[in-house]
Amino acid sequence: MAQVARKGAALHFSSYMRRSWPLVVSFAMTTSTRDITPIAVVAKTVPTPDHSIQSPKPTVASEVADIPTTRFAKTPYAWDELVDIVERKQDLSLLARSVEQQRVYKAYRDALRREWKTVYDHILHSKFGFQKRIVSSPPQESCALSSDSAEYNDIDSKNPLWEAFPPLEEVNSSQLSLCRNDFPYYFEDGIEHWCLWKLGGSVTPEEIENAKQKLMNSKDVVKTLHWINPPHLKSLPDIDHAHILCLRKGVKNDFQETTHHSI
Repeated sequence: MAQVARKGAALHFSSYMRRSWPLVVSFAMTTSTRDITPIAVVAKTVPTPDHSIQSPKPTVASEVADIPTTRFAKTPYAWDELVDIVERKQDLSLLARSVEQQRVYKAYRDALRREWKTVYDHILHSKFGFQKRIVSSPPQESCALSSDSAEYNDIDSKNPLWEAFPPLEEVNSSQLSLCRNDFPYYFEDGIEHWCLWKLGGSVTPEEIENAKQKLMNSKDVVKTLHWINPPHLKSLPDIDHAHILCLRKGVKNDFQETTHHSI
């Protein structure tokens, strides 16, 4: 009887390990040598902390994110580490922001959702200098009030909803704009994050090289690095853009600084 009991216990333990194995593999694959908090893995087994990043509902705010950030970087990325991630490993999911950077980024997304009709409208205005105008009627998904109601008109006058003009669907020409990334990842001082935005087509290798050369000529840049998000990570598929990192000496990198420059 003792042998039968031991055999039954062994079978039960083996079955439990088979059921638990996917979770163990998932944790091993998402753990790296960097000092990064794997929020996505922890969320599978314990309640999600208040500061963690939740999967957003399908609103315009969810279009803002470039690379889905499900964890926070505790230490800044060095240049050699970025080269390893982008060129050798080619795994952009390893990039992350600090907790403070993500807090500021979330506040920005919330404000954008309140103030702009879509993310595209905001990009056209802030990156390409398009005019903006107040939306004549509220988006159906964001307001249940009728556009001619007194209550809606009062709300609209205090907190107008903006759109770019002309709208994206009426843009016929190809345009480029090289701008500092408003919310880069957690980099060491002296590393800048730029974006090359393009209307009317995809960014070409020649356009990326021209932008990198422009940065090399206008700033104390000693090295550059770039990537284009794969299709499944493109949150704004109708406005293509490339990411360009610059390494320069003697400059403190402030992630809240924003500098725009059109080509």
